[in-house]
This record gives sequence, structure tokens and C-alpha cells, in this order.
Amino acid sequence: MSKSKIKTKWWAIVLVILSTFLTALASFFLKLGANKFNLFPLNIISLITNNYFVLLGIFLYVITAAVFIFAFKYGELTVLFPIFSLSFAWVLVISKIALGEPLTIIKIVGIVGIMIGVSIIGMSDRMSSIKRCEQ
Repeated sequence: MSKSKIKTKWWAIVLVILSTFLTALASFFLKLGANKFNLFPLNIISLITNNYFVLLGIFLYVITAAVFIFAFKYGELTVLFPIFSLSFAWVLVISKIALGEPLTIIKIVGIVGIMIGVSIIGMSDRMSSIKRCEQ
């Protein structure tokens, strides 16, 4: 596919946003699984097969990868991949609600920075399209 023909489909962006939420959920379940994990003796096979939270986390990561790959087929990497950083925002929300982790001003500023950056990258795709049409 030539560079001039690549245009990010709106639904590819939606799929990536969905995958960011699935990634955050996967991390949450791995965290729950880690809380049940006993480091000694270290037995990775037992950790994975006997810990449903870890299994669910791994499953969600696999689903996320499949969704992400499909979205990549219909969009520009420079537009879609930065959106993936939204998973940090989802993790912050899930951690606060489900785990009772503190929500500090520094974390909020960081998430706002991520959102602004993602918005700028998304707008750059539209601006590029407008400039190509004007030429």
C-alpha cells in the first residue's frame, strides 16, 4: 500500500480505543492474579494454570493483540499507535475504582498530558488530509 492511499478509518480508531480498555482490564486481572501468587517456590506453570485472574489477563492481551492487528490494517501506525497510550488513563480509573489506589494530582496531570498528545496526533492526520486535498 502506498503512503498516499493510507487513510485511517474511523472504526479503526474505535477498535484501538477498545483495545486500550481491554489492555487496562488485562493489566487489572494480572494484578489480581499477582496478589494471589506466592513467589516461593517459583512455579510459572502452576501460576498460569491455577490462577484464573492470570489466565483472564493473558486471554485479554491476546484478544487485544488481535483487535490491534485488525485495526492496523485499516489505519496509519502514526495515528493508531499513539492512541494506545490511553490505556494509561483506563488503568488509572480502574485502579482507583476497583483497587482503591490513590488518585493524585500528578497522575491526573500526566493523564491529561497523554490525552492532549493523542488529540494533537489525531488532528495531525486530519490536517494532513486537508493539505493533500488543497494541493
